[in-house]
Amino acid sequence: MSAGGTCYPAPVKRPRIIHVDAERGFSGGEVQVFHLMRGLRELGFEQHLVVPPGSRASEAGRKEGFDVIEVAMRNNMDLGAVLALRKTFRRLSDGNPAVVHLHTGRATWLGALGTAGLGLQVLSTRRMDRRVKRGLGTRFLYRKLLNRVVAISGPVRDCLLEAGVEAERIELIYSSVLPEEVTCEDRAATRTQMRSELDIPEQDFVCLVLARLHARKGIDVLLRAVEAVANEAGLEALRRRNLRASKSARKQSKTTIHSERIAPEQLLRVVIAGDGPERDALEEQARHLTTPDIVTFLGLRTDKAALLAMADVLVVPSHQEGLGVAALEAMGAGVAVIASRVGGLSEAVEEGRTGLLVEPGNVEGLAKAIWDLSMDRNLCRKLGASGPGRLGEGYLVPQMVAAYAELYEKLCGASPPQSE
Repeated sequence: MSAGGTCYPAPVKRPRIIHVDAERGFSGGEVQVFHLMRGLRELGFEQHLVVPPGSRASEAGRKEGFDVIEVAMRNNMDLGAVLALRKTFRRLSDGNPAVVHLHTGRATWLGALGTAGLGLQVLSTRRMDRRVKRGLGTRFLYRKLLNRVVAISGPVRDCLLEAGVEAERIELIYSSVLPEEVTCEDRAATRTQMRSELDIPEQDFVCLVLARLHARKGIDVLLRAVEAVANEAGLEALRRRNLRASKSARKQSKTTIHSERIAPEQLLRVVIAGDGPERDALEEQARHLTTPDIVTFLGLRTDKAALLAMADVLVVPSHQEGLGVAALEAMGAGVAVIASRVGGLSEAVEEGRTGLLVEPGNVEGLAKAIWDLSMDRNLCRKLGASGPGRLGEGYLVPQMVAAYAELYEKLCGASPPQSE
């Protein structure tokens, strides 16, 4: 109570957040977890990170100074993991307001079972646009064990709704990026340097791929489309050369009319940064292209900003995609995007504003989109220039962090899920 007799509420203590990620690797989902944790630390949240022993997230978490607890999570029905997680949750919450945030599919099943009866608030983030199976297991998970599920895009939310998850249990919070992590101070100089390192002439049109080389990413479709574009480019160059020769012939020149396809004045190039189970098959496919030298595999790279500065367009030909953080990164860097009309890609990439959308698996459609932008560099640059503005509409890390912080505090003012 103040000297004037006015009563003020006591300061609200932020809930503890217990993050659980069951993956041993480190991909887009883990990048989002660490974006979130760094932001929450700035807001004063106490946090703990539960991950498998020896995982890359465990190593990264310790380097960043987070409290890391290791629990083996071998499969979705690992009862030993459920018991270990339950013991961990009880110890970390210690009677204080706490939210258990489950970040992956396996973490969701094991962690949700581990919280049963502990009175904790339980939240899961769903990142994939795969169909959610209806059935007793889904109803038990989403109605009895979880307080909320976060969808990272509208199409992911739609998958949950179609599975019977109540709309009031679903929150929409987009995955996000930090533009400063994907932009260069001197983009022109970086572009020149990277192209020199990769032996790519300035006039060549570069399609960049930033992805794990998995079948669902559709890189094989891109390679087939690239072959079609390269062939068309050769024919176009031939037509232009012969047109010039015809004009010269009419002026009584001795210039020869060409009858064979020739190299175009500007080449299409594809640079693929990433690794994964499909790499060997994709490299074999590339070796059988008419012009195999136009495709370069770089393997895993950490210099995304430099690669984006070097590229003319980012191509995301996925068959499935919860959102597609690589597309967000390209938009943040001012690079045009060509993407499949699937999942969150169809929502984040605005047709004609920040990129072009094609149907998944459509080789001809993808080839046409690449051809159109390679032939109209002004349009390509215009699409790229609109990217940063699009990110400000919900796809920036501070916006994601603020949305989760609000949700955590709202949850801790609610009752835990009750069994019927």
